Amino acid sequence: MVLGFGLFGIIREMAADRAFAKAKESLDNAEYRNAIERLSAYLDDFPNHEHASEAKVLSALAEIRQFTTGSNPAWANALDAAQAMMQEVREEPAFDDARPDLAEAVMEVAAGLIDRAGRLADAEALTKAEEAITLHDRVGGSAATLARDRARLPEKLTEARAAVVKAQARRQAIASMDDALAADDPEATYAARDALVARYPDQADDPEIIDRLRSANELIRGLTEVDATRARGFTEPRPDPLGPPTSLVLRSTLEPADGQGPYVFALSDGFAYAIDPEHGAPVWHVPVGLDCPFPPVRIPGAGDDVLVVDARYNDLVRLSGRDGSLAWRQELGGRVEDPPLILGNQIALGTVDGRLLLLNVSTGEKQGAIRLGRRLSRTPVSDELGRYYYVLGHSAVAFVIQRDPLECVAVEYIGHAPGAAACPPARLGNYFIVAENNRPDSGRWLIFQIEGEGTSLRFRQRIDQVGWTWDTPASAGQIIWAVTDRGGADAYSIGPYEEEQPFKLLAQTTREGIRLGPTFSYARSDRELWVASARSARYDLDAEQGTIASPWTLSQAGAAMAPPQVIGGRMVLSQQPDRGRGAALWCVDPKDGRVAWRTVLGSPWPASPEPTPDVRGLASLSGDGTPLLLPADELREGGFVIEPLPRPGDRRLPVGRLRRLEAGTATLILPPDSPDHLFVKERDTGRLDRVVLPSPLAARPLIWGGKLLVPGVDGRAYLIDPTTGGPEADPLLPTFSGDGPLQWLDPVAIDGDGVILADRDGTVRRLVQDAGDRPRLAVDAETSLGQRLVGPPGSTGDTAILATADGWIRALAARDLSPAGAWELDAPLALGPYTDPTTGTVLVADASGKVIAFGPGGERLWTIDLEGDTLAGPPAIGGEDVWLLTQGGTLHRRSRLDGASVARFALTPLPAGGPSPMGETLAVPVAPGTIRTMVPDARGLPAE
Repeated sequence: MVLGFGLFGIIREMAADRAFAKAKESLDNAEYRNAIERLSAYLDDFPNHEHASEAKVLSALAEIRQFTTGSNPAWANALDAAQAMMQEVREEPAFDDARPDLAEAVMEVAAGLIDRAGRLADAEALTKAEEAITLHDRVGGSAATLARDRARLPEKLTEARAAVVKAQARRQAIASMDDALAADDPEATYAARDALVARYPDQADDPEIIDRLRSANELIRGLTEVDATRARGFTEPRPDPLGPPTSLVLRSTLEPADGQGPYVFALSDGFAYAIDPEHGAPVWHVPVGLDCPFPPVRIPGAGDDVLVVDARYNDLVRLSGRDGSLAWRQELGGRVEDPPLILGNQIALGTVDGRLLLLNVSTGEKQGAIRLGRRLSRTPVSDELGRYYYVLGHSAVAFVIQRDPLECVAVEYIGHAPGAAACPPARLGNYFIVAENNRPDSGRWLIFQIEGEGTSLRFRQRIDQVGWTWDTPASAGQIIWAVTDRGGADAYSIGPYEEEQPFKLLAQTTREGIRLGPTFSYARSDRELWVASARSARYDLDAEQGTIASPWTLSQAGAAMAPPQVIGGRMVLSQQPDRGRGAALWCVDPKDGRVAWRTVLGSPWPASPEPTPDVRGLASLSGDGTPLLLPADELREGGFVIEPLPRPGDRRLPVGRLRRLEAGTATLILPPDSPDHLFVKERDTGRLDRVVLPSPLAARPLIWGGKLLVPGVDGRAYLIDPTTGGPEADPLLPTFSGDGPLQWLDPVAIDGDGVILADRDGTVRRLVQDAGDRPRLAVDAETSLGQRLVGPPGSTGDTAILATADGWIRALAARDLSPAGAWELDAPLALGPYTDPTTGTVLVADASGKVIAFGPGGERLWTIDLEGDTLAGPPAIGGEDVWLLTQGGTLHRRSRLDGASVARFALTPLPAGGPSPMGETLAVPVAPGTIRTMVPDARGLPAE
C-alpha cells in the first residue's frame, strides 16, 4: 500500500509538471487564451504544486497579453487586467520575478492608449493612459521613468492631451456654430469659428467648419435685396444763398495756370480744388462740405471731369474739370466713406448703411441698387471680365455681386476684424488681396484666389506685415509691393496659381523705428516704386540681386493726406502743412526728388478779415505785414488770394492768428497768445519793425487818443507811443492782494475820452489821461461787482455792459460806474459782451441761444431766442439790420431796433466765424482761409 501511494504521488507530480509545461508552452506561443485555460485547470487540479504561485502570476500576465496582441488591441481591457494582476497576485512569491514583464506590458498598454488618445482625440483613452502611467510607476519602480523617457511616452502623452483638448474645442465650436445658425446669427457663427481657428489654424480647412461657415454666409446672402428703382441725375445745382468762395492760397511760384490741363485735385477744409500741375496755380474750387470723404476722382476717358461727394447733402456730383461746374448730381440717400469704382460707363459706390449703388457715368442716373444688410467698407473691385463686383463688408465678409442681372450671388468669408480693412482690395488676375490691420502695430495680407467662374474666393496665403497698410498694394507686371507706415518697401513676385505659396519675397528694406502715418504708393514699373508719406521716397528694385535702393527721400513735406497723383512724369504729393490747417501740395521730380513747386490750400488768414473803414471790402494782412485788401466786388466774384510762401531769410510775421490795430499811418500787428512785443508796419516806408512792450500783454491793447493802452501781465497798465514803444504817461500802478497781479480784460472806450478797464476779479475802473505836470494814467472812478467777470466789458458809449460769473449781465453808468440795470441769463455766457463800434450797440449771447441787445443808457433793446443754436462769432450790424450766424449754419437777419425777424438763411457750410458787412454785401467766413458772400435781399427761409 505504501508503494502504491508513492507511485500515485510520482504520477501526480509528473502530471502536474506536464500540465504546467503545456500551459507555459501555450504562453510562449502567444496562445494566451489556451494558456489561461490550462493554467486555470492546472491550479484547479494542483493547487499546492510547487509552480502554483508562478502559474497564478503567469495567468494574470496572460490575461493582459491576450488584449494587447492582434490587429485591434483592447488597451482598456489590458489596463483593467494589469490593475487586477497588481491587486490579486502581487503578494505571490513568484510576482517579483514577473515584475519586469508586467512593467513592460503596462508600458505597452500606456503607449497604446496614448496612441489611441492622440489619433482619435479620445478623452477616455487619455484618462486610461494616465492611469497606466501611474500603474507603471508602481510596477517598475525607479527604473520606470527612464524606460518611459526612452520610449518618449511623456512627449507622446503631451501631444495626445493637446489632441484631446483640440477635439473638445472643435466640438464646442461646432456646437456654438450650430446654436448660432439656429438663431440666424451669422456674427456669432463667425465668432465661434474665429475663436477656434485662432487656436488651431488648421481647423480653417475642416469640412464641417467650412460647411457651417457657408451656411452663415447664406444667412447673410438671404437678406440681400435688389432695388431696381431708377432715378435720373439732376443737372441744376442746389439753391445756395452764398456766392462763390474766395480762398487764401500760398505758393512757392507765382506763375499763372496754363489753362490746358490735365489738373491735379485736392481737398481742403470742405472745398475741392483743381490745381495746374505745371506751376501749382489754383484753377477752381467748389464747396463739398467738411465731411467730404475723399478728394475728387478723375473719370477715365472724360477729360478732366471728376467725381466727388458733396457731403453737405450726401450727393455724388460730376464736375467739369475745366471750371468745376456741375455736370450732374445724384442723391445718395446716405453717407459714404470711400471713392467709387468706375467701370466703363458705370459707377459702383458703397454706402455706410450697406447699399451698393450703380450709376451711369454720363448722366448720373441711378440704374439700381442692392441692399446688402451690412455696413460696407472700401471701394469695390471687379473681376477680370467685369462680370462681378467684390464688395468688402465692414467686417468678416465680402459680397460677390453679379452685374447683369443685378444679384448677390455669393457671400464669401474673409475674416477681417471690424474696420480693419485698411484700403480697397487689390485684384491681380484671379488673385484677390485684402490688407488687414489686425493688430495695434502690425497687419497682414489675406490672399484669395477667385474661382467658380468668378463667384467664389478660396484662401491661398497669408503674409504678415510690419506696420499698417494704408493704401491698396501697388503692382506692376509680376511684382507687388508691400508698403506700410513703418517706412521702406518689400517686393514680392506673383507666382502661378498652382503654387502652394504663390507670393514670394524678392527683396526688402529696413523698417523705420517710428510710424510715419498714412502711406501711399505708385508703381511706376515693375522695378520702380514711388511712395508718399511723412518720408516720401523712390525705391528701385534689383530683382536679380534681391536688393532695393532708394535714390532719394523727402522728409520735410509733412504727413501724407492722399495718394500721389502722377501727371507728365511728375508726382504731386498731398501732405499736411507743417503748421496750421489745410493741405500742402508738393510737386516732385521722381528722378532726383527735386521739388518743382509747393502750394498750400486752406491756410488761415494771418489776421481775421475785418470791414474796411469805407465798408467796401475787408482788410487782413499779408505774411510780411502789408495790408491785404479784399474788395467787395472781387469777393463777390470769388477766386483766390495768392500769397508767396516764405523763403529762407524773408522777414515774415510769426505763424498764428494775428490781431491788428490801425494807428494813423501805421498798422500794429499783435502776435498770438501773450506777446511781449508787437510789429509796426509803416504804410509810407513799408518797413516792418519789432517794438518791445513794457510788459507782455494780458489783454488786447486799445488805441486811445493816438496812443496805445497796454494792459500788462504784471498787473499794470501802460500808455505808450504805438510806433516806438516809448512811454507817453506814467503807468497805472493799482494795488493788488497776495494772490498775484491783476488779470486785465480787454479795455473799451466810453464817452468823454475815458476808458473802462476791468480785471477778472470784478473790479471796474474808469481811466482818464491826467495831463498835469507829469502825464499819468489815473482812475477817475472805481467799483467792485463782488463777482468775477467772465468776459471783457462792452460799451454803448455812456454805459458799460459786464457779464459776471453768477449768470447776470450788469450795466454801469460810464460817468461814475453807478448801477444802471441787471438782467439774468438763462445759461452760461457764450459770446460777448460785443460792442459794435459804429452804432454803439452791445450784444450778449448765452449758451441756450438767447441774444440780448443793449442801447444807449444801458437800455435793453430786445431779447430773442435762437432755440439752442449758439452764435458762431460776433454779429454784423449794418444800417437797421443785425446779422446773427449760428454754429448750426443758420443766418438770422434781425431788426437792430426791436430784434424782429426779417429773414433767415440755411447755410450748408458750417461757419468759421461771424459775418462782416460790406455795404450791400455780407461776407461769411466758411473756413479759416475762405470767405463767401451773400446779397442781403437774397431769398431765404420764412422769417420766424
